[in-house]
Amino acid sequence: MQRDEETWADVAIIGGGPAGLEAALVIARAGKRVLVFDDPAPPRNSASHGIHNFIGIEGLKPAELRELCWNEMAKYGNATLRRERVVRVARLGEEGFEVTGSHGTRVSAPRLILAFGYHDEYPSLDGFEACWGDTIIPCPFCDGYENRGRAWGVVPRVERELALLPKLARHWASSVQVFLPPGLAIDDAYRAELSALGIPVREGPVAALRHQAGKLDAVTLQSGAKHEVGTLLWVPAPRPAPIADVLESALGLHRGDDGFIQTDESFATNVPRVWAVGDVKGWVGGLNAAAAGYVAATSMLKSW
Repeated sequence: MQRDEETWADVAIIGGGPAGLEAALVIARAGKRVLVFDDPAPPRNSASHGIHNFIGIEGLKPAELRELCWNEMAKYGNATLRRERVVRVARLGEEGFEVTGSHGTRVSAPRLILAFGYHDEYPSLDGFEACWGDTIIPCPFCDGYENRGRAWGVVPRVERELALLPKLARHWASSVQVFLPPGLAIDDAYRAELSALGIPVREGPVAALRHQAGKLDAVTLQSGAKHEVGTLLWVPAPRPAPIADVLESALGLHRGDDGFIQTDESFATNVPRVWAVGDVKGWVGGLNAAAAGYVAATSMLKSW
């Protein structure tokens, strides 16, 4: 395998968020050459006002975290950033893989770490994106404190969210109500349990949002009923990144029924010398994503 510094690396990492950067740091400190492809499009967490519950970087914005990480890695001299979207991954026989970026960069590497996350499918609702990351939030641990003391509405998408989120929201909200979409059933016992906690269940899809510059104050249901809320806890449907399809086709990468990449406990995939970390496996949050990057990198080095 050619070892020109522009075309070869010990490890290629696809994705430059907490998972990929943590892995890159560990590998660079082991004296290995690592190249990170980071898609220049805004990342999934670009609307975040700050990373929370991550000790040492509390409140730091995602873009600031990326800058901080690259400044820290600079002193080791082994990590390179390519601000490109990966468009192709191919096998190079027994020697490894070739990764091609959208600007034409081609890098050969015997090992890959996949850390490119996933995409959110926003509902087709005027005002949703304006409020997203501010008063429409997907995670109470991430953004609950910043929305504390407000009237919250919970819009569950699946049974697990219906069972968990309404009661969880009480830690931050002044009041909670559930907006139950069609197709998601609630049994009488659980409805009564929520009612006893002062959490009413409103049935029907959210049809309109009333807000001022991203600050939500009311929703209208399809029935026409209006309800005052200051915050919506709403987890959009996840959609695997398009590169996951490329990898499945090119490498035979195993994915679950939900489209996310399957791994073992060390985050190794079914493809030898390929690991997958962070939100490529479904949502895990920044701290867990970084921890997964550490585990994958140390596992890789142990098996070198």
